[in-house]
Amino acid sequence: MPRIVPVLETETPRPTPSPAPTPALPFVEDEITPAPAGPPVYVIVPFGDPDDTNPVFRDGTAALTRDLTERHIRSTLSTPLDALEAVGTAPRLCADYRGAGLLVGQLSFEQKRERDLTGFIPFVGGIVSSSGVFDALPIRARFRLYQVDCRGHVVWKTTALANKVHHGQNVEAGLTQIALQAIATASEEFRIRPRAEPERAR
Repeated sequence: MPRIVPVLETETPRPTPSPAPTPALPFVEDEITPAPAGPPVYVIVPFGDPDDTNPVFRDGTAALTRDLTERHIRSTLSTPLDALEAVGTAPRLCADYRGAGLLVGQLSFEQKRERDLTGFIPFVGGIVSSSGVFDALPIRARFRLYQVDCRGHVVWKTTALANKVHHGQNVEAGLTQIALQAIATASEEFRIRPRAEPERAR
């Protein structure tokens, strides 16, 4: 009798399903990473021209940073820039320093030959007597502070003055003294300035 060999049925392999396509992410052009949540940080543009080495401007810039810190206002310094250039590049500066806006200060001085405090003229170095001693001279510091938003718009400004009658040859010391007084006044005015809506870091 012939031998019967059983035939095993084999299961037909099933095709492996293809993986589902990964959905494309939406493209956002020129997206800027927002600044961390918390109190806003203001970018201070150093006083004077970018190549200015005047110690009065240097000390004034440091004083503004210190005065704001004492008033619990956060700030950071930018690289030296011309004031107009800083305003024109406000969006980039805000992005680079993760700031909520700029603070641009302009510091100038005036003098007067008489001892009263009216009729000042731009400061030209003072009056030195024949003995080489700086005569008593009224001098004035004028400090203008501008708050610029991240679109380059001035949203707040103030002007602060400080006067004194200076004696002696160290004119720089007298100028620094009244500059710091004017900057402190402007810093306090910035702290109490009215705001239409709560600020937020951009």
